[in-house]
Amino acid sequence: MRDGLSKLKQYGFGKVGKWELQKNRSGREEIKPKLDSSSKLLGERVIYAYVMGRQVKYIGICQGKNTTLKARLGSHRWRERRDVTSVKSLRDGLKKGQRITIYAWKPREERIYRWLSVDLIKGLESPLIHRFRTRENGWNKQT
Repeated sequence: MRDGLSKLKQYGFGKVGKWELQKNRSGREEIKPKLDSSSKLLGERVIYAYVMGRQVKYIGICQGKNTTLKARLGSHRWRERRDVTSVKSLRDGLKKGQRITIYAWKPREERIYRWLSVDLIKGLESPLIHRFRTRENGWNKQT
């Protein structure tokens, strides 16, 4: 999808930061999120997206009920050592000088289906990956 950013915003996603390459204490380059500290979503469990230009490259979620966006994005720093596809793609894009922004959305409605609480964050991840075709560009792995 060429202009996925407009569609992402229509769903309710807002910009919360960007990815940067920084040198660590040992001089090795590593990825690091630069987050907008005023964003209330940093302390929430959300669906998040990485956008390069106007194209949505990756859709992810805060898996655990108590996982915040800030903690989830921080985990990418240690995941970089394990050659995780999305992290490798982030690093490669940043090394090529591409700007990668981070967007997030917290669905507000509670959903109940036949007396069962539905986790919208987990439930919306797969349709969003499909909608933005992020598996096709290699950032979201096939499951």
